[in-house]
Amino acid sequence: MKNLIHINKRKCRVCGCTNDDCRQCIEKQGHACYWTEADLCSACTPEVKHSKMNGPKQRKSLSSQAPTIESMVEHQEIKDRWYQSFIREENFNTGKTEMI
Repeated sequence: MKNLIHINKRKCRVCGCTNDDCRQCIEKQGHACYWTEADLCSACTPEVKHSKMNGPKQRKSLSSQAPTIESMVEHQEIKDRWYQSFIREENFNTGKTEMI
């Protein structure tokens, strides 16, 4: 439970999105973002990489380019929460009383 509390406090250093609110990322790229770094979402990663490319040359490691298991799990949790809220809203709009 301690890890979930820490995860929910994440905020992107570029756009300010969080696990609970990534509307601007959805508008920007058409889908929810995921964490590529502790404080950087996938929607902002290309911008940061572009600014790094124009700055001092840095050696890139392969491990920093691949998504981590933690970020993939968090991305799936975000998608699951979105889907559950969508189903709840759809059930409400159609008058269904089914539980998810």
